[in-house]
Amino acid sequence: FLTVAMMIYDNASPFSPTMTLAHTVTENDGRVILTGFLDLQLSAITQGFLGEIYKVYSGNVSAHGEYFEEFPALSLLHDQGTLSFKVRPYAFGVTNIVVNIWGRDTRTNTLTADHFSAALALTINPVNQPPAFSLSPSHTSITVLEDQFTASGSPFTLSGLIATLTLGPPINASGPAGEDWPEAEQLATYTLAAGASRLFASQPAINAAGALFFTQVPDLNGAATLTFTVSDSGGLARGGQDTSPPRSLTVVVTPVNDPP
Repeated sequence: FLTVAMMIYDNASPFSPTMTLAHTVTENDGRVILTGFLDLQLSAITQGFLGEIYKVYSGNVSAHGEYFEEFPALSLLHDQGTLSFKVRPYAFGVTNIVVNIWGRDTRTNTLTADHFSAALALTINPVNQPPAFSLSPSHTSITVLEDQFTASGSPFTLSGLIATLTLGPPINASGPAGEDWPEAEQLATYTLAAGASRLFASQPAINAAGALFFTQVPDLNGAATLTFTVSDSGGLARGGQDTSPPRSLTVVVTPVNDPP
């Protein structure tokens, strides 16, 4: 805890600080500084002209450390208190930060009757983290023959295109029990972000299982670079992100000599 050298005159006025009792942040807010969240109300105490200066005030905080990357810290300047903390990545929920303030008699080095204790209810809202995926290195370049997978036959199908898929941050075992953001339960949707080509009668698509499908236009050959992204169902609330960085692969359709 930090001690403030705030000295006041002896008096009979009650010690009645005021404090912010609730605050809301998101898991992405980084370091939070709440200036003036606590007011010791010392200005309300009448100072006797010949009174003896004899009191100093100290304070500390207690909290559940598993929610914080930087544990809450209290500082006192004059009669104002500032609280600072940093939320642990991917932690969310509601937790209390308990603030204690007390006075000390500098003449006897003993605690006075001036004591204040209150809890700030901190709500940490979850924020959707972006998904990510990678392609199997053996499938970043795909070669088919002209007319091999047209609408008159079976479509091209490739399982195992997706090497890895992450729908959000990993569960952190050190976090608050049962309060890690369940992003692994979200739904994934792959989108062809770029590369639609006249080579395809049905444009390439990746299903939920990570398989690639397309059908070809007859008698066409060439190459197309396909760029895909994956989106999750977590949404964009409170600055969330639901779309991955893009990944690309190439489809080459080689010519086949048609009979005269």
